[in-house]
Amino acid sequence: MERYAIHYIMLIPSICIIVFLSFLEKRKYRPNKCGGRPALIIPFPSLDSFENRLAYAVAFGTTLNTTVTTVISQYTLGFEIPRYLKALEVLLRAMISSLLFFPYFACISTRYRAVGAVINICYCLIWFGIDVAECHSNFVSSDNPMESYKVMFVLLYLPNFICQLTLVVFCFYILYRCYQTKSFINQHIPGAVKPHQVDHVRWVFRKSKDKLYQALLTESQTSFVDRMNKSRRLKLFTDFTFFKYPTKIVSLVFFQLNVIYLLVLAVIVLLIYITSKIDFSIDLVYQLFGQKNVVLTDIAGILKAGLSISLALTVFQTLYNIFMFTRNYRYHMLKLFQGDTKFLADWESSANSKLMSSFNCVGYVIVFSVSNFFLSFMVASFILILVFGYLYYDIKTTQIGEFFKNVFIAISFPLLGQIFTMMLSLLSRRYLLQRKVKETDKELPLNVDNRKLYEVLSYFYLYLSMTRGIFSCLGRFILSAAFGFFSLGRLDKSIYSRDLQKFDGAYGTYLAMLQVDNAHNNPSVRLFTHLLWIGVLVTRLRNSGGNDVEIANLIATLNHRSTASYSVRRNASGSDIFMVSDKVDCKSKQARTRWFLAQALINNPKLRRERRKGDYLSLANFDEIQLHIMDANHHFDYNTLA
Repeated sequence: MERYAIHYIMLIPSICIIVFLSFLEKRKYRPNKCGGRPALIIPFPSLDSFENRLAYAVAFGTTLNTTVTTVISQYTLGFEIPRYLKALEVLLRAMISSLLFFPYFACISTRYRAVGAVINICYCLIWFGIDVAECHSNFVSSDNPMESYKVMFVLLYLPNFICQLTLVVFCFYILYRCYQTKSFINQHIPGAVKPHQVDHVRWVFRKSKDKLYQALLTESQTSFVDRMNKSRRLKLFTDFTFFKYPTKIVSLVFFQLNVIYLLVLAVIVLLIYITSKIDFSIDLVYQLFGQKNVVLTDIAGILKAGLSISLALTVFQTLYNIFMFTRNYRYHMLKLFQGDTKFLADWESSANSKLMSSFNCVGYVIVFSVSNFFLSFMVASFILILVFGYLYYDIKTTQIGEFFKNVFIAISFPLLGQIFTMMLSLLSRRYLLQRKVKETDKELPLNVDNRKLYEVLSYFYLYLSMTRGIFSCLGRFILSAAFGFFSLGRLDKSIYSRDLQKFDGAYGTYLAMLQVDNAHNNPSVRLFTHLLWIGVLVTRLRNSGGNDVEIANLIATLNHRSTASYSVRRNASGSDIFMVSDKVDCKSKQARTRWFLAQALINNPKLRRERRKGDYLSLANFDEIQLHIMDANHHFDYNTLA
């Protein structure tokens, strides 16, 4: 256990790197004191970052093994901690782990890209050497003679090696880009609008220009959110160019995949240990009695089959939960971008509560995934071993015909109930419901046509439904337990009913994270504020005597890569979105006029009635337009009227 002391010794270079990077930055608060240094450095931009997503994800992948080792190790730095302080000790070890890997993230997020890349390369190579030494030490000092256990040590450290080398390659690429562009400091201002957010606003303008008035005139056309609700493919699998997963979600998914990898290795080691003990018992019985015990051999086969299949099912279920979490996150964020907040109706709380709750979401997701993995594996193993054992010994002790007879008896009850349901459906369609009023109607009207037959069937089904209700009650209990149990690891949906969702704190953290992300990453808000901020800076520069070249350089600095990349994709100059000039001001006069017109009509109902009938602001559903304008959560008010 003494080799784990290196983890605590590495705190010295880690703190030195943190202090060095903090002295490179300058404070905005009280910049005159000590030259504005040191300043706080951001290790991981989890609020509104979309750059270097894979780099941050890989950096998280390098931390898992060492974090687990540091937290569970018994190294105590020479003194024993009392038992009543064990909880504080675990928290202290977790804090030490976060300090150990702080330089990984700080070197990626710092504005001084070249300096951060050089420091990150050195730090990664140091940890790579430490991990190689630990892997070799565990491999050599393993007391178990089985080669499979030694291979597991190599597989345990393999993700660390891959992630560290990938991070080193990424840092060399950063150095190459700095040398190529002759730019060693990132001039990009945090909080600037992103290209995909510009795409989103363009998409909204295009859709509103094509279908706004038709959607107001006819109720048959549905919104984008409604189409997503009805289309499974659109909700889950379609790729949208105007949406991009933030760095926080990408890093979380990558970290979860690494956790699953380690859990699978741990379960495989457990399976190898169990099967080795069973094989040893079988060999021992064979040596004592001169023949193999058939019962032990059968039990060994059932255990191996049940545990192996349950492991595969658990891994599949966990991966499915991760996939559904990421896709539902996109689905819910797009609903919030469109102003649909119906699913948040029961979660009204203060801004302070939402912000505090959002801090817990990422950690909750990881812990819930691990807990769900272990619980699902244990339950699936227990059920499969019982089922396989029953089937094996039932087939072995009875004839095959008797076995299928028992199976048929077991399924005859739900099968007979399904037959009665189909018969009732046929009777309802043919003899009970009235005929269609119009030939174009899709469904029959909900009106009973043959009352006597309805009353007779209602009497007989009073007794038949009670017999079916027993099996329906049993099925409801089994399905609700199964769905609830295997959904424990998902925070994107509540396992409680809608009126009890307020007691699901984990689901509340997810909703709080959605609202915080929407408040800071809504495309329309970000682009609108970006345009306003550019206008303010350009006005300041003009008043101070700046020329057109300085104004163009200022706007290029503000937009940084987003303008260039957007121009390449759309084959258009950056001025069509970002330039603030007299020409753009002239074009926006009509939008301002319509906005003030809408406000005047809202405040003057009598004036609204005197508007001409063909105008879009004098329609019968003006109250709905008014709600969209006045709703603080709807971010397309100005864009829609413009």
